[in-house]
Amino acid sequence: VAAAVLSETIITCPAPALALGAARRVPVEVAVDGEADTTRSVEFLVDRHAEYSFTGLVFQYYPDEDVTQLSPKSGPITGGTMVSVKGANFLDTPVLSCQFKSQAAANTTIDAATGLDLALAKLSDSDPWSVVVPALYDGPSDLRCAAPPQTMGGGEIVEIAVSNNGVDFYSPLGVSFLYAEPVMLSSLTPAAGPDEGNTTVTIKGDYFVPSADLACRFGTDGGATSPARFVSTTTITCKSPPGLVGTVTVAVTTNGIDFTPVDESLYYEYRSTASVYSVLPANGFVGGGTRVTVRGSNFKEVDAGDGGLHCRFGAVSVPAELISSEELVCVAPPHAQGIVSVEVTNNQVARAGDAWTAAAAIGTQWTD
Repeated sequence: VAAAVLSETIITCPAPALALGAARRVPVEVAVDGEADTTRSVEFLVDRHAEYSFTGLVFQYYPDEDVTQLSPKSGPITGGTMVSVKGANFLDTPVLSCQFKSQAAANTTIDAATGLDLALAKLSDSDPWSVVVPALYDGPSDLRCAAPPQTMGGGEIVEIAVSNNGVDFYSPLGVSFLYAEPVMLSSLTPAAGPDEGNTTVTIKGDYFVPSADLACRFGTDGGATSPARFVSTTTITCKSPPGLVGTVTVAVTTNGIDFTPVDESLYYEYRSTASVYSVLPANGFVGGGTRVTVRGSNFKEVDAGDGGLHCRFGAVSVPAELISSEELVCVAPPHAQGIVSVEVTNNQVARAGDAWTAAAAIGTQWTD
């Protein structure tokens, strides 16, 4: 094949198609045709009198790379998402690469040694965008690569291509990656709940998406995660998992991999579950108004925004007055004649629709 001379030390040659049944590793030889030895611009011939010279270099042919699956399929525009790529015919070469590109994009390569992946120029909406990043070889059908930062804004879908040689990239149809705006958190309610978990926590913020991987994490790396329910782009809810008494960070992910940074996370307090041991008096008038003293353990007032300390008589809840961590007072509401359970919660908002935190429900009787 014809070669193009780029300099006195560099030439380029297009690799010809591999003949059916031919060896996959072939020697690479260089010859200078039609020039005298003294005027050759490329000095590659070992034998000046030979038409071709075998230098010991070889060129390997390999089957086309095949990409079948990405995980995750989305990540923040700030980059850094470690994307697992599944496929076939991946080779463990020094130039194994992933290419993230918009349609008809021109190449811009990240320098793995200098970390220049953060120095992307701002592109207009009409400009093509492409970045090549090094890939980590995990096997002939598995590799990983870190998504580069992206300057086109959230909601941009890009193709991911793979190359064994850093030059020829293969990008199958239907395999794409979504760049999204990073999730921002502003508040959570309630800010505390029992250590047994199962508290419904409402989180407010921005850029939530209805993803199957939408989840909350209670605690830092390694903390328990809980699936989140998408309400809107500014609201999600999730159930607190069981936890140890104390304060933990709450982070959110939309792709199951990238969680809110710790310095942008919210805080949630696990508290010991309230328990009820006795109520006095154990009866009152159906018209209500009886002041009932409840004794137990782990009673604690919480922020007003969390609903506060409450008693529940049957299905009716009323505010409670905290006397100590072992005593509180509630005013019995009106109720039909009969026996009902009395339960306590440190956090009415957290327990709305759930089982209350009392370890034992004590019966109280209403009379005429």
